[in-house]
Amino acid sequence: KKTFLVIIIMATGIPKIKTVKHLTNPFIKTTREAEELHFIEQNLSTATSFSIILTSLNNYFDSRKFWTDLYQFEKKIKSIQGIQEVESLTPLIFHLALKLSPIGIKPEIIFHQISSKNSENDMIRSYLDPDLKRIRIIVHIQNKTSDQIEAILKQVETVAKEAFIQNARATLSGQLILLRTQTTDLVSSQIKTLFLALFVITLLMMIQLNSFALGLLSLVPNMFPIVTIFGIMGWFQIPLDPLTIFAAVISFGLSVDDSIHYLTQLKREIFISKYGSNIQDSLTSAFDITSRALVSTTAVLFFSSFGLLFSSFTHVFSLGVLIASASIIALIADLVFMPALILKFKPLNTLLS
Repeated sequence: KKTFLVIIIMATGIPKIKTVKHLTNPFIKTTREAEELHFIEQNLSTATSFSIILTSLNNYFDSRKFWTDLYQFEKKIKSIQGIQEVESLTPLIFHLALKLSPIGIKPEIIFHQISSKNSENDMIRSYLDPDLKRIRIIVHIQNKTSDQIEAILKQVETVAKEAFIQNARATLSGQLILLRTQTTDLVSSQIKTLFLALFVITLLMMIQLNSFALGLLSLVPNMFPIVTIFGIMGWFQIPLDPLTIFAAVISFGLSVDDSIHYLTQLKREIFISKYGSNIQDSLTSAFDITSRALVSTTAVLFFSSFGLLFSSFTHVFSLGVLIASASIIALIADLVFMPALILKFKPLNTLLS
């Protein structure tokens, strides 16, 4: 009952897990290089940046309305907390238009003159593509957490859709956006693979043990370390990212090994026992034969992962905590909870007997 209660408590922490979508911060923050980088980011330069690509629809860039909308758009995104600077053609075009306004020169005329010499000007080429269909705006943001960066990107996307809803299409681009997509895809694919492996291995256990009941039993100890890992991540604010998700994959593979040993021996004891004998005798024999080996392998895994707790690398430390915890829970699930489940659940007890 206590083991089951611990698992329930761990499971309640799963909704608290936060997913990392932007791996922009240094992994090791205690080194001299990381401290110097932090100083530079806070005082001398911007931390990271992304681009807003505006694609013209129906020659929208040649209209005065576009440049008015663009000016208001950049003004709004500059007011978003966390954005340090915005680079674009807008300041140059409006500065020239202001200087030449006495003779009737407007922003769209300035843009037309600049774009006609785009291939000759390297500075303008960074903000305007050769076919004049797309304009690039570079946004510099402060070094923030993953959630704060995601909030900034969503605000920029919302403001862009409102400003250019009909005449231009706004998309975010750059290395920051690429990392965002790849990180999200990697984490989601790993989670899908994890549960697919859980299903396939349970099916294989049914075939190997030639028993539907024993195959389902193998699912019980394999779920415990997974729930424990995700629960610890939720309760102790360990973010879900491409590195920490590996802890669940590794622990699942190791817990399956222990389950195969125990259940195979249990099936052997049931087979060689006399007809009608008590299932408890088979459980006791299986425990006596396999427990020492399972405890030994778990001890090796636990102390190996325990050594990771001395690392200054945050992700390595987290892996050590997760794998060490999952290995202990997997052992308890195999040797304590699963036999107790067989003895207490009468239909299962009868079916195995």
